[in-house]
Amino acid sequence: HILLAGDPGKAKSQFLLANRLIEDKSMYLSDTSKAGLTVAVSTMGNKRVLMPGILVLANGGTACIDELDKMAREDREGMHTAMEQGSISKSKAGLRGTFKANTSVLAAANPQFGRFDQNRDIPDQLKIESTLLDRFDLIFWFLEKEQTREEHIRMAIRALNPESSPDPEFTRKYIRYAKQFRVTIPDGTAQLIAETFVKLKERSPNGVSIGIRSLHAVRRLAEASAKIRLSETVEPVDVETATELISESLRAIGFDRDALTHISGKTRKAIEFVRGHVKDNRGCTLDEVMVAALKKEISQLDISEAVERLKREGQIFEPSMNKLEVVE
Repeated sequence: HILLAGDPGKAKSQFLLANRLIEDKSMYLSDTSKAGLTVAVSTMGNKRVLMPGILVLANGGTACIDELDKMAREDREGMHTAMEQGSISKSKAGLRGTFKANTSVLAAANPQFGRFDQNRDIPDQLKIESTLLDRFDLIFWFLEKEQTREEHIRMAIRALNPESSPDPEFTRKYIRYAKQFRVTIPDGTAQLIAETFVKLKERSPNGVSIGIRSLHAVRRLAEASAKIRLSETVEPVDVETATELISESLRAIGFDRDALTHISGKTRKAIEFVRGHVKDNRGCTLDEVMVAALKKEISQLDISEAVERLKREGQIFEPSMNKLEVVE
């Protein structure tokens, strides 16, 4: 599952639309409800039946979902089980059914206020719940960067005179053929995948943030790489490709998937330090907390953010000017 998130006008929708040209079972939508995504109850004549949504209809292919951030939260909730389990169960109006939804999700989303602010929490800007963000194997960030006048001109020329794209029919046949391969993972390569997973955890500021989902992401990407090579065996080069993709995806958030859940590993460490220090040193000042934090190699910015967050949550307060106390 891949999410393209970032500033508008970065051709994210074009990526989704192009996928329809190169994959047989690819479906695109930009506005739907939970029923349209999963399973709906419909009336046909005198009977009520279960009608499959896009995640079921695209089983074995890709569901391209544009403007994911514009969907209602309750509608997005229908994606969780399908993305995790590869199936959808429905029980409503006396009807029950289980549908296969082994569907890859390629989605695009824009920030709430038009442009990404890299100093603010990601979920606050995307307005997509962290439980859903965590189910994407790869998240690529499309951010506006400063460019020179010459770079702007080159970009405009490419937009006005785009290069001819490769024959989509050949690509479609190639993907169709590659999908037929049933890939196996030898013991040696499985060991390499496990080591890669551990290295990702070690690179993360908070190793707990890299969980089993990341392990399965490495495996799925390595298997996909093997199919692209038209191989029935996952080899070290496939694990290397998977590692590079995941590393590129995590680099934008400092290899800390906790950044997708509002509180990064650094912020959580600062919060725990401030709470503990204020509790042990009642009536201490913010300056005293800052001095103690430096000894623990915690930055003043992280401490300031932790103090403000704890105040908002009602865990600490200021009984007098510049004095901090823990709320009992």
